[in-house]
Amino acid sequence: MEKVRNYVKSAYLRRKWQAIWEKVGKRILALPEQTQEDLLQDISEAVESRIATMERANRE
Repeated sequence: MEKVRNYVKSAYLRRKWQAIWEKVGKRILALPEQTQEDLLQDISEAVESRIATMERANRE
């Protein structure tokens, strides 16, 4: 039963991520190509940093 719960939770979060990226992606794609590249790099770095911070907080 726990596997089913985890699967449902994971599927819900995937759909949530997809909805966020669909909305944001449309706006990003409207920007000039170099700006898109810069923005995606910034987003990637920000997400990596945030994940690392949350992982550290969860270990403590």
